[in-house]
Amino acid sequence: MTRYSEGKLRQINRLFWITLLATLLTELAAELIIKSFVARPRPLWEGYAGYNEEIRKLADETVRTGYSYVAGHSSVFFAMITPMIWFVSNKQVKLYLFLWASAHAFTRVYLAAHFPYCALMGAVLGFSMATLVTKIFRVLEK
Repeated sequence: MTRYSEGKLRQINRLFWITLLATLLTELAAELIIKSFVARPRPLWEGYAGYNEEIRKLADETVRTGYSYVAGHSSVFFAMITPMIWFVSNKQVKLYLFLWASAHAFTRVYLAAHFPYCALMGAVLGFSMATLVTKIFRVLEK
């Protein structure tokens, strides 16, 4: 069993709390504030039936209700991954983490759960919120 040094444990603990706080704040901002305020329907909404009849054959009813802007899954996933992007030093790992989160955001569009702009703005919200929380933690540590 590998034993971590005190400094490494402190860094992992800090990463955990930053990720948790960024995820919670992003979820609150996306679901409670932005989605309620903007109220943009999803791509498979009944009102768009004339435009999307071919893809409306999907059995999943969850992509037909609720609001699209901003994509909650995209924003939360980026909020969870971004602190790791800021904490790792290897640029290749940073790139893989970013590509992983981007691929997740793309699935929201591919499954017709969100418009591309909604998934993109969800990613921007999650990345921005997590970056802000990370910067605040760094300032408070000094």
